[in-house]
Amino acid sequence: MDTTGYTTLASGNPSHRQSDLSSSVRPFVFCSNRLELVSPRQFVLKNLFIFAATYAFIPIIGEHDEGKIAGLTYALILIGLHVLFIVVYFWKVNFGQLDPDKNTLCARVVGLIFCLLLLMLVAGNLSDGDLSLLAIELLGLCAVHSLILALLSIRVRDNVAEDGTHWKPARAPPPALASV
Repeated sequence: MDTTGYTTLASGNPSHRQSDLSSSVRPFVFCSNRLELVSPRQFVLKNLFIFAATYAFIPIIGEHDEGKIAGLTYALILIGLHVLFIVVYFWKVNFGQLDPDKNTLCARVVGLIFCLLLLMLVAGNLSDGDLSLLAIELLGLCAVHSLILALLSIRVRDNVAEDGTHWKPARAPPPALASV
């Protein structure tokens, strides 16, 4: 892949280039690093799956609350769902390309630990009985799941271009702010 964000096909002919989906998303600069979503399409598909699976679980919660599903069966379904979530989280994640150094790796791990603690907090405070309220509360769980997916989908790059200059966003700041 060259610096334009395009992958040159085997023919090597520049007129036969295939666009990489990640090139359509502008990088975000933070603490002298560029943050880039590795595969926006994959990120969206994973989020859609997590949302769909979470909300498909509501009828099972209702059946369990009414006593139609045994506690052991319910627990096994819940464990299976979370194992599936973990598989989705790590599907096609290339950890070697996400972090350029130990500092960004440590920040990512701290972020993931924070998200796991946040998941436990949110899951521990879900309401019992009222499924419509539970459906609204599950948005909080889905938001934390999305944050975890983001932490596993964002590549950190040094904010230096190949020619040694600093990478700059496409737009310059407004003239009034440029002099400040």
